[in-house]
Amino acid sequence: MSHFKKTALALAVASTFTLAGCSNSSSSGGDGAQNPSAQTVAGEAVKGVLKNAKVTVYELDESGARIAEVGATTTNNSGEYEAGLSSAYKGGLLEIEVTVVPGQTRMVCDASACDTVGRGQDLVLPDNFRLSAIARKQEGSDKVSAPVTAWSTMAVNRAKALVEGGQSVAEANRQATAEVTQVAGFDISRTAAKAVTSLAGTSAEEQQAAVMNAAVAELVFGAADGDFTKALASFSEALNDGEISSEDSFTAASLSSVVKSVVETTSGLDESAQESLNNQTATLDAAGDSLAPSYDPELDLGEGATQAEKIAAFQKFVTQFRSWAGSIDETAAALQDETSAVSIALDADVATVEDVFTQAGVTADLVSKVLDAFSEQLAGAEGRAALLDALENGATFTAPETWTSEEDSSVTGTMEATLVFENTDSGLQATATGTVAQSGGESRDFDLVIGTSLTQEDLDLTYDAEQVLSLLAQNTVSVSGVVGDGTGFERAVLDLTATLELSDSITNGVTDQAVLDKFSAIGLAGSVALANPEAASFVGTVSAKAVSMSGSSFSALDEPFSPASFSLSGDFTATSGRTFNLSASLNNKNAQRFNLFTYLDYNDTTTSFDFNVDRQEVEQFVELGDGATEYYFRIVDGGGSCNGSGYDERIAFSDSFDAMGNDDTNCNVLDAAESSALDQLIFDRLAAAVGSQIASESEVEWLVVYGNSHDEIASVDTDVRFPSIETADNFVNLSLNLAAGVSLIDMPKATAVVTLTRSTFTGGSVLANVSWDGGSYSLKVGTDGLNEENQEVTLAFWNPQGFRLEAVGSEDAEGTQSLTGNVFIDGEDIGDVTLRNGIPVITYPNGDETIFESLF
Repeated sequence: MSHFKKTALALAVASTFTLAGCSNSSSSGGDGAQNPSAQTVAGEAVKGVLKNAKVTVYELDESGARIAEVGATTTNNSGEYEAGLSSAYKGGLLEIEVTVVPGQTRMVCDASACDTVGRGQDLVLPDNFRLSAIARKQEGSDKVSAPVTAWSTMAVNRAKALVEGGQSVAEANRQATAEVTQVAGFDISRTAAKAVTSLAGTSAEEQQAAVMNAAVAELVFGAADGDFTKALASFSEALNDGEISSEDSFTAASLSSVVKSVVETTSGLDESAQESLNNQTATLDAAGDSLAPSYDPELDLGEGATQAEKIAAFQKFVTQFRSWAGSIDETAAALQDETSAVSIALDADVATVEDVFTQAGVTADLVSKVLDAFSEQLAGAEGRAALLDALENGATFTAPETWTSEEDSSVTGTMEATLVFENTDSGLQATATGTVAQSGGESRDFDLVIGTSLTQEDLDLTYDAEQVLSLLAQNTVSVSGVVGDGTGFERAVLDLTATLELSDSITNGVTDQAVLDKFSAIGLAGSVALANPEAASFVGTVSAKAVSMSGSSFSALDEPFSPASFSLSGDFTATSGRTFNLSASLNNKNAQRFNLFTYLDYNDTTTSFDFNVDRQEVEQFVELGDGATEYYFRIVDGGGSCNGSGYDERIAFSDSFDAMGNDDTNCNVLDAAESSALDQLIFDRLAAAVGSQIASESEVEWLVVYGNSHDEIASVDTDVRFPSIETADNFVNLSLNLAAGVSLIDMPKATAVVTLTRSTFTGGSVLANVSWDGGSYSLKVGTDGLNEENQEVTLAFWNPQGFRLEAVGSEDAEGTQSLTGNVFIDGEDIGDVTLRNGIPVITYPNGDETIFESLF
């Protein structure tokens, strides 16, 4: 077995350098409290972010130029600010700029890269540090809520670029806000950012904003040259041209990776926030190196839009929804027809995925064998002594071995590996070349580099195999290189890092079982290119993580590894030459308590359950010959006939010998009481493995018991029919993300990201995000009670331009249906959703008239 050590994930940062807009700030900045009846711009900083920073408010003209300074203040020690607007303010757009007061402004350094100055300590900011936002005063309100973040700064820069292209600053700001909202996944203009370390009492969107802001801090503080101000400027300018690409300081894929790390180390995220973040990272993964947010100018509303104009715009939005939903229905119908073009294309794509990933299993098995050879070379004192000498003179090691498949013992083969070790600056490294061959089957050649952080001094210090392998188990192991098929064709190109986390050191024998006993988690991540000779290929990234079980109700049935997450993202190429992008990920939220493998193998299935018992516990059901001193017996269901019995009865057969060697065969049919007692023996053993509730609901479908007078134990082999092994407290709690290009009937090709989340035993939700025909749309449907008679279903449909429909539907015991909801533009309620004669209808009040529109 190969032994790895999982490196600790860096602690995620808490929204560093973020100012969050707030409409009810409890305290003001350096200028003190403002007259509550005056016009103000209010906000608050995430705790520990900026202290004593200067906040300046400017009014803008239609070209985006600053007319005048209309307010100023500083943040207090809690990061809060409130700036009163002077009489010079004429009611236009406002630009809020946050800058440094030389020698006074401080920022709490919370990013994982801040360890050099001390995490949690105040950091002196350079004079050129700045953040900004554009905000507008809502009609009827004297207070402007202005979140000022790295995301709002990106929107300001994008808006200014659009203004240079000829748009008014108001138009540009609306478009820029919608585009950055798509990148960030939350409404950047209205959502107050909170620290990821203080999420109690926050909304799901505030939690998502906290994570996304923390991810920005990680990107910025992780800049290679250490200049985070320069990195922040590069980040905020990435969308100036309308696209985030490989030419920018980050890509959608790299942002996704950082977000996932922050999520993994953030506690307190609720189910809705988790779902949105899963969907957003899948969207970013699907975009890869090129993310171009969409914007629909037909839905653009000016600042002074009338109710009639808002209604007309929302009706356009509903029309788009109908087209999208109708196309999905037609596409789903076409998939039922195996001869349709859509169905054929999907089948071809599925076949491509299957063809490519047949290489993955072969490659993984080969790498495992090579790593075994690598570990074995370090396991013996003699081998290590030769290794230490070889590090000085470059000698090679040959590791021939035979192997047998763990899944099928009839499958055997050989491996011939040559290992060349060297001591590099980063640690002990080996180049492994050779061939793995299956008897009568295919062979694979390999040229791999295995890297560790073990040093030569580690090997010098000890010749104890256990200590060396324990050291190896505490280090990350990387594998890179090429796997071929002996003809020069590259089946796989790898650049992977594997990590194993042990709960504590192994002290008494480094064995496979010792590693399993100490196992805590195992992870694999990196880039992979896979191909077969028929030209089907995949190029992208993969990651996987498994954890140990704790608190499982099915300990005897569980595998030692419980899958916690898996993801892949990249480009597939079919043999036809067609290329398509696919991103998929799975997150099992209670992997330590509920094993997905166990669920798939045992839930509502008939499965073998074998164990040993004391011979006397089952011998009581067998009739032996008189004076038997030596005997063999078996008890079997439906295994023959005994004195005219039927084949479906439970029969005990025995073959015994007395002291004289006389043979006596016998059989007896177990009566109901005996069969029940034997079943109860099985259920008692089953209860220890799966719990008494599951055992009591299981059925013995077949059994055979073997025993003899020579052994004190007997074997029981059974086929047990298990019920559903899920309960309200212990169930498969997971989310599944799929992102791909989708060809819809009579519609432009769409990019769709679908997140399926099961958050309760009987409930969950589906969140779909679709970009097509110049627009971006999201749909979420959820329920907490799929099996309840009077279940409620929630529905929401929205876009990043502020158009949103929310509704709740239900059906009572008599079958009466109800539907209630509202429609919004920029948070303003402009209509209601009701059910009229069984048809969902939107009613829009418009002065003295009411406008009706069917939703479908």
